[in-house]
Amino acid sequence: VPPHVSFWESIVHPEDLPRVRQALEDHLEGRTTIYRCENRLRTKSGAWRWNLDRGKVVEWDGEGRPLRMVGADTDISDRKQVEEALLDSEAQLRAFLESASQGLVAVNGAGRIEMVNAKTEEMFGYARQELLGQPVELLLPERLEAIHRQHRARYFSAPGARPMGTGLELSGRRKNGQEFPVEIGLSYIRTKDGILAMGLITDITERKQADDALRASEQRLRLMVENLPAGAVYVEGESLFSNRATEEITGYKRSELRTLDEWFRALYGDSQQAVRELYEADRQAGFPTPRTVPMTRKDGQVRFVQF
Repeated sequence: VPPHVSFWESIVHPEDLPRVRQALEDHLEGRTTIYRCENRLRTKSGAWRWNLDRGKVVEWDGEGRPLRMVGADTDISDRKQVEEALLDSEAQLRAFLESASQGLVAVNGAGRIEMVNAKTEEMFGYARQELLGQPVELLLPERLEAIHRQHRARYFSAPGARPMGTGLELSGRRKNGQEFPVEIGLSYIRTKDGILAMGLITDITERKQADDALRASEQRLRLMVENLPAGAVYVEGESLFSNRATEEITGYKRSELRTLDEWFRALYGDSQQAVRELYEADRQAGFPTPRTVPMTRKDGQVRFVQF
């Protein structure tokens, strides 16, 4: 992506371009403290998506003219879909909410739940009427209620489209008290009664269980490989990982042989190019048969090894 405003202007929807240019000019001329604009952008595939642009000038020349600006953009297409549904009709909004495959909760500025969809009922075990008008913290573990109220107040003071708790493990609480892992995307809509925060909730229990099982499996495999009596080497791209027995066979510490280049250079010396060509040919063929080659240890001893 070319780092120049002309590129962004070239992919902005023609109907939005005057507004984008005006917002940018207002900021560059110092009439606004930050640049902020919602507009449609053309993606690489040619499709249009709604985008929230935010940025700020961070460097000026000696005459006070802006030299450099930094910022970020956020895909707000989902939020725009909700807003458009609201503008169309309440019935269309209800249909949109009910058809969502994820839980959707709308919360007002007082932290009270105003809307939920069927997936939310299914996910948390509450009937809809049990949730409407209740504090949204009802859906959180008790230990998180106080801190969430603080975060909620900050969100309403500066609403935006973003994931909740980036880098944190989030949990929901079912009616029966059971906790479960979730991911939550935040957005908002403006209504005649004020801002509604929209939370899009995904139950990631199965994914987390699969991740935990994969990590446990990888840990068991690492332990098995580490304790093998034979040398074991794992190659990923140009990176190389080996076990304890490999150190004993080569005489080199693992930290000394971290890449394929280091491996071939240290162990095969003048023959490294020829041995590497054999290795690459066998690798592409799926190592059909073991190949025996001479290898020089760190202490100068020559050993014959197979790969």
